[in-house]
Amino acid sequence: MGIIKALLPGAFLGLILAFFPALKVTAEPTYPDKELAAALAKFQSTFSSFEKGRKLFIQGDMAGAVRCFQSCTRSLPRHIYAHYYLANILYLQQDYSEALGAIEKAADSIDFMTAMDAFAQREKTKEFSKKRKSIEDYYDSTSSCRERRELEQMHSQVEDEQDKAERRTALERLRWRKLRSHYAYFRGNILFQLKEYDRADEQYRKAIREDSQNGYAYNNIAAIRYLTRRFEEAEQLLREAEEAGVEDLINLKLKKLVLEALGRPTAGILE
Repeated sequence: MGIIKALLPGAFLGLILAFFPALKVTAEPTYPDKELAAALAKFQSTFSSFEKGRKLFIQGDMAGAVRCFQSCTRSLPRHIYAHYYLANILYLQQDYSEALGAIEKAADSIDFMTAMDAFAQREKTKEFSKKRKSIEDYYDSTSSCRERRELEQMHSQVEDEQDKAERRTALERLRWRKLRSHYAYFRGNILFQLKEYDRADEQYRKAIREDSQNGYAYNNIAAIRYLTRRFEEAEQLLREAEEAGVEDLINLKLKKLVLEALGRPTAGILE
């Protein structure tokens, strides 16, 4: 599913905050296959409603989008994408407390949805195994050279499909990590709006732990330091972003403000 980047309204925040959104192995909770299978079926049944809601969101029909996304969450309470869009709508309506609740529901559902995704991949692997077994059994039962050549081609195709599926699974693991990072980043943005700067800082730090390339989280921690007049700490955060290899994502207007506050040269920063 596509991810829409959360926006932070306000002229001053527009100047200093980001407006857009090393893997580690962690133990994940397990769920019964029966529960995951039922959830997967419900998730698939919400596809049309979710897509309709997404289109209405893009068109600006927030009331219609809300109805579609709420239909998704009624069918599958752990529908993280629907909760995420609801959080975006509430955020844009500046209902930050409710937006926080919605994004927390989304974030709390990640482990389950990750397990559901892994279950779907396991089911695909079983299907590939069945196909291979069927081809191999038929291969052993025929003496026709033509049929055997055709079966060898079919077997090769199945193996290629499985290889592609396994590569997609590896990419999915990375995507889930980035999603965790983005959700933490979004929570930080909401908490910033609620002026809960310490909690916002904590979420931005979590975003970086999940994805060291989340340059926007570095920017926003530095922005908090700037707003609380901890200019040296702000400058240190921007240097950490550079060291992490995300210097292209650094908010240059913020960098200029920080260096000006420290009495350091700023010539050429915005060029």
